Amino acid sequence: MGGRPGWQQAEAPLPWPHRFPGDQGRHHRCRYPLSAQGAQITRRSRKLKGKKWSVETVYIITSLPVETTSAAELNTLVQGHWTIENRLHWVRDVVFLEDKSMVRSGNAPRLMASLRNLIISLYRIAKITNIAKATRHTARDAKRALKLARINPLPTTLH
Repeated sequence: MGGRPGWQQAEAPLPWPHRFPGDQGRHHRCRYPLSAQGAQITRRSRKLKGKKWSVETVYIITSLPVETTSAAELNTLVQGHWTIENRLHWVRDVVFLEDKSMVRSGNAPRLMASLRNLIISLYRIAKITNIAKATRHTARDAKRALKLARINPLPTTLH
């Protein structure tokens, strides 16, 4: 969508009506009552050394008004979403194996996600780019984690 010339001209209505004919008279509920517009995005991609292209088509729904939001602005927002996805969620899943976590009850999943975000943020503040390597390095010595968080360790002997 974004980097290819002429993608703005590809704007067209989505392939379904505003209201399905079979719904008239029964109910008028919508799963997305605040939606103002939708878009179809078709992506082409391939692996770095691959020759075969894959095509993916997705649909987005947004509450942003059609009158004030262009296709280019929607594209920028979608790309921004993938920046967040790649910089945060991918790291949480690949480095911290978040999808394999067995923590599932109460507030514990949200707490663990917050702790993972804190660790990632501390690495980013410290200008560390290889978070997997830094995590392995930090895990070998608890003092490194304290130093990363700028916490002075307690003295080893108490008087």
